[in-house]
Amino acid sequence: MKTTFIKIIVFTAIAITVIASVKSCIHMKKENQRLCGNVESLNSGLHKYKTSDSLSVYQVRRLTYEKSELEKYQAHLVACLSDMGIKLNNLENVTALNQDSYYHLKNLVKDSVRIRFNTEDRRIDTIHLKYIDYKSRWIDFNQVETGNIADTRITVRDSIVIALSWRRPHKFWFIRWGKPIHEESFKNYNPYSSIKYFISIDKL
Repeated sequence: MKTTFIKIIVFTAIAITVIASVKSCIHMKKENQRLCGNVESLNSGLHKYKTSDSLSVYQVRRLTYEKSELEKYQAHLVACLSDMGIKLNNLENVTALNQDSYYHLKNLVKDSVRIRFNTEDRRIDTIHLKYIDYKSRWIDFNQVETGNIADTRITVRDSIVIALSWRRPHKFWFIRWGKPIHEESFKNYNPYSSIKYFISIDKL
């Protein structure tokens, strides 16, 4: 009876050790795949290509970070999320990008005269103005110059599409295989805008 009990204990201990080892191996394999994927994502950088309408699409491979990694490597994003009232424990994905817009405007400068009645000394003042008024689909530019003072108002419009997708890295004819790669694509219909920095992170 005692021998049987010892055998059961030994068998149970071996079974627990085997199960723990298998789980550890599976976890290490997944962790290695995640880290390798992050390295490939960082090395691949920002991918840019043109669509049929001649507009640019920017694409990055999504990183996968644990909470501690996000706090260590993306402290500025963590601070931004904190300002927004978003807790890291509730975070699923965060995307950050920097965008430049360059406009070269060439427009006619017009003259205008404005007549104003001065109530203090009861006389009529004549004010000479120069102004620029430019409007397009993507930008409105209005500037009025009075003497040495320029009053400028600019409105810039963007139309943006962001898409999350995945694909398998290997392809032969119509057959695709390999661990799925998760990507994020960004398209701005404003032809004067370009992306300088683009990152997308999934939090575990």
